[in-house]
Amino acid sequence: MKLTKRKGFNFFRSYYDVYNELETAKDKVMFIDALLERQFLGKKPEKLKGLAKFAYISQVNSIDSQVKGYEDKLKIRLDGTVYKADNITPTVPPTDGGCVPPTVQEKGKEKGKEKGKEKAKEEVQEKEKEKKEAVPHWNQDLPTGLEPEYKDLKRSK
Repeated sequence: MKLTKRKGFNFFRSYYDVYNELETAKDKVMFIDALLERQFLGKKPEKLKGLAKFAYISQVNSIDSQVKGYEDKLKIRLDGTVYKADNITPTVPPTDGGCVPPTVQEKGKEKGKEKGKEKAKEEVQEKEKEKKEAVPHWNQDLPTGLEPEYKDLKRSK
């Protein structure tokens, strides 16, 4: 039996789905062995071949981010090497919270909205200027059909 410090990990539905797509028992065992050794011992698989390798590669992002999250939280390496923080965040969002409080993030968004509103106002003002400076229509001086002397007349029945 191999001893490990880690007590458990999240077994995602995608692992199960990929496992069920494998046709032979040999491929299934190779995939699960690689998954368990990575999660509990920190060993990256080197001898995977064929569909088992393809199945593992399809899940490697999720598997590695889980392992990295565990190692960073406890500041240990599963494979026994010396822990060094690499400042690369795991791809799965952390459960302990972010670096920047939400209120600060929201203030930043509001500044961006204000800039957007200012630009929109400027664009509207420019369009209004263009309308005022527009070339007069070619038939603006032609009569409309209603001459001033006929406006007051009403139709008689």
